Amino acid sequence: MNACKQRTILVVTALSLALASGALGARTRIVVEAEKCQTITPKLEKAKDPKASGGEVILVKLNRPHGTGVKYVVEGEAKYVINVPSAGRYYFWGFVAWYDACGNSFNIKVDDNPPVTLEGPVTDEDKWAWRWQKLKQSFQLTAGKHTILVQMAEDGPKMDQWLLTNDKRFIPVRALKPTPQYLVPKQ
Repeated sequence: MNACKQRTILVVTALSLALASGALGARTRIVVEAEKCQTITPKLEKAKDPKASGGEVILVKLNRPHGTGVKYVVEGEAKYVINVPSAGRYYFWGFVAWYDACGNSFNIKVDDNPPVTLEGPVTDEDKWAWRWQKLKQSFQLTAGKHTILVQMAEDGPKMDQWLLTNDKRFIPVRALKPTPQYLVPKQ
């Protein structure tokens, strides 16, 4: 056996052992249909949407007049309690559709951390197009129960799913298969 082939076998064996032992860490992808919240308060609400992965979304209805600088009370949230299987740094993604530049955000609150705004660009061409948007902040989480709040930031946005993953390199491109085993049942 030549030296190159021996090194390849050695590297593959070492990687296999590292994966089996958990040394490289398990990748966790917690995928939640947004409408599967434990509680939801107005002005956030559930609505049917035939283009959504589960046929429903959470959204904030448009206020009229929209985007004119008229002040309105920011209120409403959807609450989720999840069971994180392993400690680590986690990244939040939302599968969202934006109305316009004045209707393109939600606030995301994880446990007792301050809310962080999930927002992204929108043009006339991609208005209401579903896309994955990554939160600019990550969270160091312990194994066990955690509370995720999706809060109203402005009127007009929709959310179909959200993803919490410890895989920094993962980039979702379409709706994902939900993982309901991570949701803590309502009590």
